[in-house]
Amino acid sequence: MKHLVIIGGGFAGVSAVRTIIKEKLTDKLEITWIDKKGVFEYLPSLPEIIAGRAGPEAFIADLEPLADKAGIKLVKSEVKEIDIDERRIKLDKESLDYDYLVLGIGAEISYFGVKGCKCAYPAYRVDDYIKILNKLERTSPGSRVTVVGAGLTGLEVAGALVNYSKKNSKDLEIVVVEKMERVLPVLDNLKASVKARRFLENMGVRLIMGTGVVRVEPDGVELENGAFLESALVIWTAGLKPSKLVDKMNVPKRGRGWIIVEPTVRVRGFENFYAPGDVNCMIINGKIAMKMAEEAMLQAEVAIKNIKRELEGRRLISHKIKFPIDFPKSLVYMGRKTLLVYGKHVAYLGKIPYIVKRYIEWKEMRRIKA
Repeated sequence: MKHLVIIGGGFAGVSAVRTIIKEKLTDKLEITWIDKKGVFEYLPSLPEIIAGRAGPEAFIADLEPLADKAGIKLVKSEVKEIDIDERRIKLDKESLDYDYLVLGIGAEISYFGVKGCKCAYPAYRVDDYIKILNKLERTSPGSRVTVVGAGLTGLEVAGALVNYSKKNSKDLEIVVVEKMERVLPVLDNLKASVKARRFLENMGVRLIMGTGVVRVEPDGVELENGAFLESALVIWTAGLKPSKLVDKMNVPKRGRGWIIVEPTVRVRGFENFYAPGDVNCMIINGKIAMKMAEEAMLQAEVAIKNIKRELEGRRLISHKIKFPIDFPKSLVYMGRKTLLVYGKHVAYLGKIPYIVKRYIEWKEMRRIKA
């Protein structure tokens, strides 16, 4: 029996395992699922840990029940290296051979070579937000907190900080620094950028646009324009890059090192290797897939279905990008309200999108925990 290995316990990995259950693949394949902690993290809602809406436990789920339901083996281990020529995966204490590989490891924080980046607090995983919260609790009232990056995560962190400051009577000065000229620069929707900026400024957030950070110090950040912004806490949300594991792999890449995949979600040039989600660069008919949870899940579903079709000698199917960069669809949590972005011109800021976002989160976490 051939061996399928899935690496990653995020949205892509979970979606892959769900599809295995639907397609009843355990009768046709030996399947191993690898994740360092064996825990799923609901990344889109983690800034709300800062806001105090819920504790970290609300946004994590043990992967064991899902693995048991699927009838597959869950291995909790860090992947040290993948030899794609020998089809072998090196773990902490063992090595595994595979016939098919689904790599859904997502991405990691990028500091773009900025000096002193270890002084900044990254905002990506649950552990990151716990450290930020602990630091905030030790921060004196009236202190300045600087958020680097005004993308999706940067704005959500800024909104959460406003809630935290008000709830805990901290009276924090919250500053967002962005190298580009507008907030939400990755979204092709100027109306959304304007609404988001006005809302944050009305909540007292200071925005410094058009200048990047060149150095992080224990007591603040140095900007490209030469100014030094004294800060009790620096939170880094400025960008993502592929993991170090991908750096070592001899596969086609684009941009910062994203793995190039075909519409079938196969890695270009490899018949047995699929890479769904944030780890890849997917371009179909000129459209570029956004790095979003929903897109990762849909790609992983196609990957598993194609592995089944290959086993059955059938023609592979192609993924259809539902969340392209040139037509953004997003719900951006901004503290008291949530911004709905749809396409290039629709942007609605209110409480209804927040309720929708909460419902999606509740539904997804319930499915995983059940």
